[in-house]
Amino acid sequence: MQGYTRTKSIERERILVLKQIGYTQREIALDIGKHQSTVSRELRKGRDNGTYNPLLAQRISEKRALSRIPELKIDAPTWRVINNHLGLRWSPRQVAEFLHGEGDDGTIVLVSEKTIYNYIELHMKGELKKLALQELRQHGKARKGNTERRGKLPNMTLIDERPKEVDARIVPGHWESDLILGANHQSALSVIVERKSRYVLIDLLLSYDAESVRKSIERRFKKMEPELIKSITCDQGKEMAQHELLTAKIKTKVYFCHPHSPWEKGTCENTNYLIRDMLDGVTDFRTLTKTKVTRVATLLNQRPRQTLGFKTPEFAIKQLCTESC
Repeated sequence: MQGYTRTKSIERERILVLKQIGYTQREIALDIGKHQSTVSRELRKGRDNGTYNPLLAQRISEKRALSRIPELKIDAPTWRVINNHLGLRWSPRQVAEFLHGEGDDGTIVLVSEKTIYNYIELHMKGELKKLALQELRQHGKARKGNTERRGKLPNMTLIDERPKEVDARIVPGHWESDLILGANHQSALSVIVERKSRYVLIDLLLSYDAESVRKSIERRFKKMEPELIKSITCDQGKEMAQHELLTAKIKTKVYFCHPHSPWEKGTCENTNYLIRDMLDGVTDFRTLTKTKVTRVATLLNQRPRQTLGFKTPEFAIKQLCTESC
């Protein structure tokens, strides 16, 4: 017997014609290339007042097919994280690895690459789905030419030179930095987060030029113990043009991610999504107050994290300070 294939609509119409002219089940099976037992099941499934109805059989078959689709265990918070990362042109595999690693803070469902692909297949339609999957599957492939148009910052130290202990989160005091831009790029939130404890400090900026960003980071770091400030990793944006002055002011090393590589500071990227979620859709940060922004940071720092053994970042940073200071 050849491999099993489901009966198609056109085959059901053929079964009706052959049945009406007196073919036996065996003869019908030979004609359409199916096993006799398949034809028998098909005739029973489409029985309508004693006769075979191919339309009824087709409807029943489609209903059963839908019931066989597994329920995808992606809740709304998890899909928001996945969708945000897909928007950054991450592949489903990279997103799945992120969810099982740095993104696993106890607030999301851990899913596989295959589940993400299946979710896209089921929840996106037509040309939109086609374009999305095409874009995702091309992620990471070499592009011709140099598309980087931003000015290069002078004297940058790339993340390649960052000590391996930072990747492994062995020691505290290594931070990541980023900007969350507000509506129409007229405001921003400056975010810095400690990699080992996930402790976050947020500042509201109505201007995010290089000087404003540098001074903002300096102000927040002045509140921390010097032993907890060993390095900071950030993007190559022009807001970090004063990185050499920042290094001199806070006595720490500044590392830069490669262009278009947000996963290289995944802790901060994930924190950004948590911050957006807590802002309840507010995108014009000019409507916020510094008190509100500080409150968001406090709520995040007092939220238990699975990656910390369900301790809070606030507890973790204090523990690190006790051990290191």
